[in-house]
Amino acid sequence: MMFKTKNLLFCLIFLGSIFSFELKLKANWLQGYVPASDSREVEQRRTVGSGSRSNCRSNIAKNSVTLLVPELEVVHQTSVERPTLYLSADKISSKKTFVFTLVDPQSAKTLVEKNFPVSEGINRIELPESTQLEPNKTYLWYVAIPCENNLNEYREVLGAAIERRQTSSKVATQLRTAQNELQSAAIYAQNGFWYDALNLAVEERNRSNYLEQLLNSAKVSQNN
Repeated sequence: MMFKTKNLLFCLIFLGSIFSFELKLKANWLQGYVPASDSREVEQRRTVGSGSRSNCRSNIAKNSVTLLVPELEVVHQTSVERPTLYLSADKISSKKTFVFTLVDPQSAKTLVEKNFPVSEGINRIELPESTQLEPNKTYLWYVAIPCENNLNEYREVLGAAIERRQTSSKVATQLRTAQNELQSAAIYAQNGFWYDALNLAVEERNRSNYLEQLLNSAKVSQNN
């Protein structure tokens, strides 16, 4: 019985390694990000915070926090009501608290404003359950880095844009026939759904190098 158990364990480990290798191999031919042809331009940049001209103190290195959005300054898309947003932080020795804001630019109304913890590496930003993006509407989202000596002032603010759109029937068919999450991510990426592709790529990053490929295709650097 012991011999059979060891054999079974070996087989499971061997099959698991093959599966992981296949995922990594498939990621090599998966396509990168292509923005939608009708994407609208939007200002998307790092801005000076309210505390930058005062005695703002922060031990976070400049340019060490990056929103995981493409370099191209257009409205990037999602197909879901409550997308997950991401940022990458480098050289942060301990958890920090940043401020997330979601704004409706048409009404100039702040829909969400909340503090969230940030540590080194890739960080998720989850929208509240009560917040749902309306279809075909542009939203702006911001991450503010507070001064450590005055939390009411910000060293800098990072911004990006997002729009929820319905997938076409062609894309929906492709997604239904996708063999795994990586293929689904590539389908989203090739059809302009950045946030959907990114979310799947992040979830699969321990088994595939597709996340790195996706970020490179959109000229996104995890470490500015």
